[in-house]
Amino acid sequence: MPTPRFFSGAATFENILVVVGGNDGKKQIANVEILDMDSMQWMEVSPLPEPTSNPTVAIIGDSVFVLAGEKQKGNSNEVYSCSLTALIKSSPTDEEVWDVLPPAPQDSATATVMSNTLVGVGGWTKGRSEPVKTMVAYSAENKK
Repeated sequence: MPTPRFFSGAATFENILVVVGGNDGKKQIANVEILDMDSMQWMEVSPLPEPTSNPTVAIIGDSVFVLAGEKQKGNSNEVYSCSLTALIKSSPTDEEVWDVLPPAPQDSATATVMSNTLVGVGGWTKGRSEPVKTMVAYSAENKK
């Protein structure tokens, strides 16, 4: 992996591993890197719109989803998505690859893929005052 990091998120699809965000030991980072597991070659690709650590990452078909975990300002409810194909073709200087989706109703949700939908569960209220029992879903077809 080109960028040393911890508290990153990762997801796989077929022979592709996508590693997103994290912390480099000094600050949160926005870096996104892809490993082609057939060639064992890493690619540095378009970064997230903002640095984030502890994100939840999922790939559904050609869509990469990122539920931002923590930002410099605290927990985050931001959700990003992009085409895996576009991400693979991007460079670290491309800034128009990621879409910002409607935010989740809670911060720091854990998520999984169910059918063709990203399902986020739990998390915190704004300001991290108490845990929630909220669920949110993002469709791979319409990205909301």
